[in-house]
Formats: sequence, structure tokens, C-alpha cells
Amino acid sequence: DSYKAVFGHHLGFLFAELPLGENRTGASPKEVLAEVRRELESRYEKDGIQLEVKFQKDGPPTGLPVNIRVAGNDEAAVARLARDLKAHLASAAQGSLAGVIDLQDDASDRLHQLSFRPDWQRLTQAGVTQVQALGFAAGAADGQYVGDLRRSDEDIPVRVRIQRSSLTDPTALMHLPVIDAADGRLVRLSDLGTLEGGFAPARLVRRDFQRTVTISGNLRDDALIGAANVNDAVTTWYQPRANSYAGATIAFGGEAESTAKSYQSLFMAFGLSVMLIYGLLATQFQSYLQPLLILSNVLFGFIGVVLGQALLGGATLMLPEGFLRPERSMFTVQSFIAIVGLTGIVVNDAIVLIDFVNNRRRAGFAPRQALIIAAHQRMRAMIMTTVTTVAGLLPMAIGIPSFSVAWSPMATCFVAGVIVSTAMTLLVVPVLYELLERFTGRFRRHPDDGPPTASHEPAPTSAPMPMPAPTPIPTIRE
Repeated sequence: DSYKAVFGHHLGFLFAELPLGENRTGASPKEVLAEVRRELESRYEKDGIQLEVKFQKDGPPTGLPVNIRVAGNDEAAVARLARDLKAHLASAAQGSLAGVIDLQDDASDRLHQLSFRPDWQRLTQAGVTQVQALGFAAGAADGQYVGDLRRSDEDIPVRVRIQRSSLTDPTALMHLPVIDAADGRLVRLSDLGTLEGGFAPARLVRRDFQRTVTISGNLRDDALIGAANVNDAVTTWYQPRANSYAGATIAFGGEAESTAKSYQSLFMAFGLSVMLIYGLLATQFQSYLQPLLILSNVLFGFIGVVLGQALLGGATLMLPEGFLRPERSMFTVQSFIAIVGLTGIVVNDAIVLIDFVNNRRRAGFAPRQALIIAAHQRMRAMIMTTVTTVAGLLPMAIGIPSFSVAWSPMATCFVAGVIVSTAMTLLVVPVLYELLERFTGRFRRHPDDGPPTASHEPAPTSAPMPMPAPTPIPTIRE
């Protein structure tokens, strides 16, 4: 899941690909996975064999839901913290963290190995250096590099080793002779040291120059908790015990780390886009406050996204199961991408409206009349823009021809945000414009507006104010 290939004679991997939806009959993929896990674990998970049955994850986010890194400079403290934390998660998986499965850590994998221990006194008596003795032992067991076989397309490294059939017994290495170049005497490997058997970690992982043990796990498909719940529970358990593990700390990776990085980058993109839009609008409108009025549509778009997702979530719970996909109402990284995209789309209607109002004001219209005329004359253009945008995104939001878990929620957020922001532009932005004019002291009632009323409705005028005559275009003669 973290795109780190791990190989070993004690590891095996099987990959099964299901047919496409239209070619598959019977149980759903989740039901197939649950049945395979139940069958394999009951039959084969014994005598030290560990099984993991899970979906292949293409991301984002990448990594397992449970991914906790225990790191530090004190290897003993790191090992102790990793062991205690894994035991706590295993016990909590039966209670508050029900749904956590396949708990493991990369320090539990241990390999049986034979180690050659040179004897310094024997090396001195035989006149053999440590490099010669260890190099011979390693070369005899795994082969020794002697050169490259050059081909037209590539170079192939050549290693010379002892015939495997002669090493069926590992202790036979000790009877191999080492030729001492000094006097030509035969010195066997057993004369230079001893061979010891034992267990060693399958791999030692360091991150930022610190010993690191990674505890990983998965969640059942029907689990009521997520990666954030597991991380919160681990933090709650670790904080009062941190002093007991001096020299070791914990950090979260996997799905939580990937999601946090995605949201962090999107927040930065969102803030940068708002700053750029504000700078451009302030330059064009020659005002510091009207761009804020236009950017209020970004907030309206976000309100539309929240309302749309909430309504879809409620409909999913109220309607029969399977009528609406539950993923349609989930707020994902792609949903936040939709919000960043809406930042540049929803301000268009407000720009058109405010610019039209400013033009009517410069033509001599009263503020209230300018707002009414602008909203009336630009309503058709704004609605047509919204309709065409929604029509282009609706097939993706509905899932035509097929539903996409990644992109359908994003299109749904786009549709909801655009619709609500357009309605708010016609209903709320004119009110905000008038309030802004009053706040800045530039709002002055025009005689045609009549006396103020409780409802602030403009009084009918006897005749509209004439538009200024167009400036004649001079004729240029040769």
C-alpha cells in the first residue's frame, strides 16, 4: 500500500481480478472479499501463518487506514513502545476500535540466520586479515563478484560461488580451506572462527536517521470508525505515557498522512486563488471593498456544497437501500478540489452584476434603481450561464454512463455550489451592495426614490431619467 516492495522466501502474494460490473453476476465485491477472508483465515491462519485479504488501493489516498510510525534514537524504547502500542490496539479492536483487522508491524518479521564470528587470536596466528576471512565466508555462501559480462545491450554482473549441492549442510562452510598467500598453508574456515545460529530482524528501517517501527492495519468494510478515529485513540493512549518511553515518539502515516497533505496543499491553493482574484478585482474596480462583495459568492458556493451534501446524505438514509449511492454525499479530497474550482467560477455572476450597477451609477441612476435594473437585465445571462454549467456536469454527477466514486461527488459539489451561488447573487448581493454603500457613506438617496418606507421599496417615478446623448463620431476626410 505504501509502494514499497518487500521480498522474502517467507512471503507470498496472490492477486485476483474480478470481472467488470456488467460481466459479473452474484455477490458484490465486498461480499466476495468477506467470504474469501473468512474461508482462508479459518483454514490456513495457523502455525504462525498470517494472512491479509484486502482490496488493491489505487488512491488517493494511498496507504493503509492504520499506519503508525514509532521512531527514536533509543532502539530499546522504540521496540518497547511499538510492542505495547500494538498490544493496546489489539485489545481495543475488540471494543472501542471494533473493525480494526490485520494488525502487524515490520519488527515482528524475523529470519533464521547463521553468523560467522571471527576469532582475533586465530586470525593473528594464521596471518589472515579480518577482511579476507569475512570476504571468503560471504563469498562462499552467496558468491563473489568477479566482473561483468559485456553484451551489446547491457552488462551482466558475474558472481562465482561454490556449488550449491556441496552446501546442503550449512556447517560444511566451516570445512572449506582458505589459502594463505604468505606461506601457502591450508587454513580452514573453522580454524578462524565459529558459526552461530540465531534469529535476526527481517529488515531494519530508518527514517530521518532514526530507528523506525511501523504498525499497520486495515479496517473492515462495515467498520463504523475511520483512520481519524484510530489516530485519536492512539494519541489519547500515548500522551499520558510519553514519559515512560523516553527516546521514542509516534507519528501517523498511511491514509491519514496522505489525506492531510492533500488538504494542506488544497488549502494553500484556495488561499492563493482568493488572493489573486482579490488583487485583480481591486485593480479593475479601483476599490478595496467591492472585491470583498464579489468574493462573498465564494462563501455562497461553499454553503451550496454543504447543503447539497447534507440533502443527499439525508436522502440516502431515508430512501430504500441502493436507491442512492452513499459515496455521493461523502466529502472527499475531490470535493475540496471542487470548492477550489468554484472559487473562480461563482465570482463571474457577481462581477457581471456589480460592473453593470457601476455603469448605471455613472450614467446617473439612483443606487436602488441601478440595482433593480442590473438584476433585471442581467438575470437571463446569469441563469443561462448556470444552466449550461449544470448541464455539462450533471451526467458526471448522476453517474452516466457509470458512477465514479472519485469524480461523481466532485461534480455534485460543483452543481450544488453553482446553483446556490447564482440564487444568492440575485437575491443577496444587491442587498449587500446597498449596505456597503450606506456603510461607506457614499449612499445618497435620489429624489426619484421618494421618501423612505418601511419596506424600502422604491416609489414609482413619473418618467425615467434620460440617458446621456451619445458622443458623435467625427468624420475624417483625406
